[in-house]
Amino acid sequence: GLSASRLNQAKALYVPFFRWAKRRGMTLRNPMADFEMPTSTYRSKERTPPEVEELTLLLATAVEVTPDIAPLLVLGAVTGTRRGELVAIPRSAVAWKKNQITVDTAITSKGKVKSTKTRQGRTFHVDAETIAMLKRHCDQMDERARAEGVEIDADPFLFSLVADCSRPMPPDYFTKRVGVLKGYLGIENKRPEV
Repeated sequence: GLSASRLNQAKALYVPFFRWAKRRGMTLRNPMADFEMPTSTYRSKERTPPEVEELTLLLATAVEVTPDIAPLLVLGAVTGTRRGELVAIPRSAVAWKKNQITVDTAITSKGKVKSTKTRQGRTFHVDAETIAMLKRHCDQMDERARAEGVEIDADPFLFSLVADCSRPMPPDYFTKRVGVLKGYLGIENKRPEV
């Protein structure tokens, strides 16, 4: 079926046309006079978050099976941030001493930077252990850059697949790696997805 906006656009186009045709005697009745928008049959499904034990198992397994996305999963679990917003976080958005992370951009599946879904930046207060984990992760990224003989970008992304961290990790890569983790755990079809 057509979306509500498409139906409203069609109605806005045809109502004046049929009104004009009726006034001119070209039609006896305006078929749009009785037009009503169809009621939606969409029913939202309630999503239940994983229990603490399930989340703990998922994160512990991620460190072994998909270590490249384990810090992303931890940060996502702590903040509840969307995947496109997680991969868009630059290091400059982390207030290391205040234990805060500001999220004000997102990355599309095509790699473009955009505003967040709500078009509002948010600042999260995170625990000291999460900040320490992010510092270790940044140290690993810096070590990777040194090993490949490149300089880290002026404002590097926290999560990147390129050595200089100048481009964010693609959100689709993150989703595929979560799929690998879920496959390893035997929960491929379990929702909600990360």
